[in-house]
Amino acid sequence: VFGREGIDMNQDKIIFSVLIICYNHEKYIEDAIKSVLAQTYRNIEIVICDDFSTDNSWEIIHAYMPELLKEFGRVVAFRNTKNLGLTMSLNKMILETNGTIIYALSGDDMISENYVTDIVNAYIEHPEVAVFVTNGLWVEEEVKYSEFDISSLDPFYTERPDFCKDT
Repeated sequence: VFGREGIDMNQDKIIFSVLIICYNHEKYIEDAIKSVLAQTYRNIEIVICDDFSTDNSWEIIHAYMPELLKEFGRVVAFRNTKNLGLTMSLNKMILETNGTIIYALSGDDMISENYVTDIVNAYIEHPEVAVFVTNGLWVEEEVKYSEFDISSLDPFYTERPDFCKDT
């Protein structure tokens, strides 16, 4: 996010790219997708990569495509022809993005409904920042998105990281 000249900093104009990387996340990918569908911010494009899963992950992703296409302006989904690993898959996904902000979401993770709105607002309020690091929450394996209650979860971090002001 270097050099924001020419970028319309109007919140509604900022395209937020969500990259969903999936490898054998059959038990979780539906909840990851539902958490993106629940976002309050709507100017989202989605790029999904199934990294040659050996389970039913790709079929679940494919089943959600009509709903994703209906809700968001641009959705790209592809399946690698062999397992490339996280770094190579993310590099392929980044080449597919048009977004001002890029966020990688693992296929076994979820985001709260205001996550994208909060990041976009932070981006607008702090133009000097290029990378945003957020808190995380542990969720038990059995929890489904419909049961996701952020207020009842413990954060990964109990203290704010001590970053240098000029970093």
